[in-house]
Amino acid sequence: MPIYAPAEYEAVLARIQEKVSSLGVPMGPCLSEAAIADFEGACGIWLPEACRLFLQTVGDGCGCEKFPLRPLRDAERRDLSRPFQLEEAWIWEDDPRPEPVIREEIKAKVYQGELKLLDLGCGDCYHLIVTGPCRGEVWNLSDVGAQPCCERQDFLGWFELWLDNQDRTDYFKDYLYQ
Repeated sequence: MPIYAPAEYEAVLARIQEKVSSLGVPMGPCLSEAAIADFEGACGIWLPEACRLFLQTVGDGCGCEKFPLRPLRDAERRDLSRPFQLEEAWIWEDDPRPEPVIREEIKAKVYQGELKLLDLGCGDCYHLIVTGPCRGEVWNLSDVGAQPCCERQDFLGWFELWLDNQDRTDYFKDYLYQ
């Protein structure tokens, strides 16, 4: 699944809607433009267009037990305008620098400009990057590091991959480690 171009959104969203319906995936209610704009205003950002359209046409959140996609209405309203600054994977667990230096860099580069989508537990989460050079991509952030999903994946591709594979989804299968 690629990062989709805006010209592809309509077809991709229609395909996702069809899969959601045929699989009986429990989605939250769709959001209005006003509800999305209210969240954006409170957080100082514009959500990536693919995500905005998904919220308006497919739904807000997913009620599957093994894929509890967090509804936007439950997301913490915080300043998201400072950019997420990573462009490549960083496994800080393997970083040889002193821990205080690493913690400061994590604070300055990672946990900002990102919106938590899914918490798998044990420090393993998926986040939508809403500001910075990787805006629109979904990244895996964990207690040991951060990396993009499936080499590079946008919200629509990330969600559709789950629809296609559900419990067998491997978001790391195509990731090329350096």
